[in-house]
Amino acid sequence: MKEGMLALISFLLIIFPTIFCKNELLFVQVVWRHGDRAPMSNYPTDSHNESTWPGGWGELTSVGMRQQYTLGKLLRQKYITSDPPFLSARYTPKEIYIRSTDVNRTIISAMSNLAGMFPAGEPGFDFPFGDRWPTHWTPIPVHTVPTDEDHVNLHL
Repeated sequence: MKEGMLALISFLLIIFPTIFCKNELLFVQVVWRHGDRAPMSNYPTDSHNESTWPGGWGELTSVGMRQQYTLGKLLRQKYITSDPPFLSARYTPKEIYIRSTDVNRTIISAMSNLAGMFPAGEPGFDFPFGDRWPTHWTPIPVHTVPTDEDHVNLHL
């Protein structure tokens, strides 16, 4: 009897808000780690030294950049090309704010992610006209805070 009543109450608590409340997405906060990176150092008998890694110790690898780009495409699918969309199809500063720790691999991860979220722009609007500009790349700011002032990242 108790289990049946508990199941009924649980069901009603789940279904009631769905039926009687307006489900409207108001805010999204996404937190992720950097993509694949090179080791921070090697061990004494390791034959691979820092020159093995194009960016050096601890830097983001091309695999890590691709991982973040793919994540950006997934976020685009979820929040931009969905019906109804939560974000505009092009970068809009009032809609999105990107924050990174002040470390190369995390900043490049954020930039790679944004390239997946906002893959194409309009010449003359999102980026300059001309053949010297990278193909449809829209620059989007990634904000950082000095490590000693970063109170958001204290426990991450």
